Amino acid sequence: MIIPINILFGKWKIEEEENMFKITLRAARISCGYTVEEVAEYCGVTTDKLNEFENDCKGMPISIGLKISNLYNLPPSAIFIGSETEYISGHRKIAI
Repeated sequence: MIIPINILFGKWKIEEEENMFKITLRAARISCGYTVEEVAEYCGVTTDKLNEFENDCKGMPISIGLKISNLYNLPPSAIFIGSETEYISGHRKIAI
């Protein structure tokens, strides 16, 4: 659950929950209505590099992660760190 702490400064607190909602970079970008080109330009990376990060963001620099979370208006802790395959595999196990 996301709870606004201080609306003036846009700070957010994430309540620690075992099954806290996480979203992949690609899903967040699509949900926000951005293209790969727009986000890559905003972050100062190539579209190929952004696609790499969307496939697996483990090696993504923190500075890029912070830019992306700011653009998508998400707390960094809401972004799934890992590969999309790991994310999908984890959710299939929960659903079964």
